[in-house]
Amino acid sequence: MSDSILLVDQLIDGRSPEPRRDMAVVVRGDRIQAVVPRGQVSPTMRKDARLVEAPGHTLMPGLIDCHTHLVFHQFPTLQRIDQDSVELATLRAARNAEILVEHGYTTVRDVASRGAASISVGRAVSEGRIRGPRVLACGPMITTTAGTADSYPPWIRNTAGLGAVVDGAREIQAEVRRQAKMGASHVKLGLSGSEPSVYCFTWMTTMSQEEVSAAVAEAHRMRLRVACHAEAEDSALYAARAGADTIEHGTRLTEEAASLMREKGIHLVPTLCTLYSVLELGETLGLGQKQRDEMDVNRGPWLASLELARKMGVKVAAGGDIGNRYRHGENAKEILLLAENGSTPMEALQAATSVAADALGLGDRVGQLAPGYSADLVLVDGDPLRGLKLLLDQARITRVMVAGRWQKEEPAIAGPR
Repeated sequence: MSDSILLVDQLIDGRSPEPRRDMAVVVRGDRIQAVVPRGQVSPTMRKDARLVEAPGHTLMPGLIDCHTHLVFHQFPTLQRIDQDSVELATLRAARNAEILVEHGYTTVRDVASRGAASISVGRAVSEGRIRGPRVLACGPMITTTAGTADSYPPWIRNTAGLGAVVDGAREIQAEVRRQAKMGASHVKLGLSGSEPSVYCFTWMTTMSQEEVSAAVAEAHRMRLRVACHAEAEDSALYAARAGADTIEHGTRLTEEAASLMREKGIHLVPTLCTLYSVLELGETLGLGQKQRDEMDVNRGPWLASLELARKMGVKVAAGGDIGNRYRHGENAKEILLLAENGSTPMEALQAATSVAADALGLGDRVGQLAPGYSADLVLVDGDPLRGLKLLLDQARITRVMVAGRWQKEEPAIAGPR
């Protein structure tokens, strides 16, 4: 197999504070072999390689979204998510995965699906059957009766929905094991209400400390990582005490919870797109009054919690909750929103590359352009540091590689020279 060599005007490696000019990246197989100044690429190396020359382009690590829902399609209610067949939901998830890779995303974590839809899409991508990013997937969100994702009347039992409704430490442990058996790499716990929840509000904690601790311990014993939906004060604290891997939203973060997060290396995934999409599109999409009213209340605490997390030294990773209201492919809105709410452009990009990789337990394999790392690469026409909106323009994402395989090539790669 011949090497691929990419010659670019600018390189952002995902970890360094400044970009580098006139660089070359050598890819061999599924790994990055070398990252060197362009002048160190010898004529012999050029002769035997597939050469990509990209003047005016920036080369970056593939983007990472830590909070996606591939089965979502701008559904206005939780119940609507469950109304299509699981088979149709899986087909929709496969198409959304293709859209994501076309927009430069090479790794995503799906934090609640229906059945094994997203798990199956991730497997199909890894086997080369469909195009898409690397997918780290949960099964359904683990929720309690009257909790986050319990949206049905008490006389209806939904066994194929977005939420797996279980109660007590033993039932929750059993559900964690079931999802491990399904092939999940992560589990998602619903610790508090959410804006569209039917029976609870965002400021209500819906899972006990005993239940959270049992779930996290069981998941880690099964080698699964844990994401926690946490919008109420106690919910984030319970997750931090239990040693969850990430806290999603973190709407009412306290200093005690943030201190534990910093101490234990728990990342915050603030999902600013969740907030802004409801504020911007709530009326257009016909979202329920409860959801819109709660988000009006939550805007202040949401942004204050992000500011507190930064102040306390908590690492912040990008995850947009895309598909809820913003469409799949608009994931880079989260990067822009991070930059509009306290991050520098480079910090915002790192939140979607190296920091996101750390949050997912992949920091030694993806999220950076460095020798030995997976060859997950994105070529961007222009300089995103001068305008992050470039990342929202699919036409400016000219080439995408995942683990050494070209998932998007436009125009065709130059031949051997």
